[in-house]
Amino acid sequence: MVVVNGNFKIDSAIQILAKPSMMNPEGGVVATGHEHHGTEEKQVIAGQPDVLKTYNVSNVFKKQLDVLVSSYFQMHHALSSDEYKKAVTATRSFKLNLEAVDMKLLSGESHLSWMSNSKKLSSLIATVSDAKDINALRSGFDELSDELYNAVKMFGLSTTQPVYRFFCPIANDNKGAYWLQNKTGTENPYFGSKMFKCGSQVEIVSPGRVEAQPEGTTHE
Repeated sequence: MVVVNGNFKIDSAIQILAKPSMMNPEGGVVATGHEHHGTEEKQVIAGQPDVLKTYNVSNVFKKQLDVLVSSYFQMHHALSSDEYKKAVTATRSFKLNLEAVDMKLLSGESHLSWMSNSKKLSSLIATVSDAKDINALRSGFDELSDELYNAVKMFGLSTTQPVYRFFCPIANDNKGAYWLQNKTGTENPYFGSKMFKCGSQVEIVSPGRVEAQPEGTTHE
């Protein structure tokens, strides 16, 4: 009994340090089962990098990403509003806008990064656009959201429109899923009207750019 209890105490101490242990051979933080719905405490989606390299790219390229992100927001709005047909139309718009992004505007490492990123986006949007119903469309929206998030973080935007990242802990069969919005206030695309406010904002991805006011302009 002393040996068993002692081993479990040692194992618990190792788990606290997020190192490999008997109960958690892969290491990392162990879920306690006390995560609360609607809080900013969130799971990490597999394959989502903790840190993304950023690139200094031309404003022309950023404006092309602005258009791509705008079509994504159309998808988000349609899904959160339970509008399947509008969501499908938005996926087609996203696909066309993705194809319109000119990678020749990039060079070196940024060019290679966009090639990889755009290839993943192209594959994901092709799968989503073939969805036969809104549930199937929603099931692919999380991966698309994560990959677009990567693009925005790496290359930036020129738009005045802000980008916020949200997380729902019970989406994707309780694995959790992220999405992007252009305004505050949760509008869940995975559940729509069933749980419209499920989730919370976890990051300001891009605060938006305030347009310069003409000289002499005053605000009340």
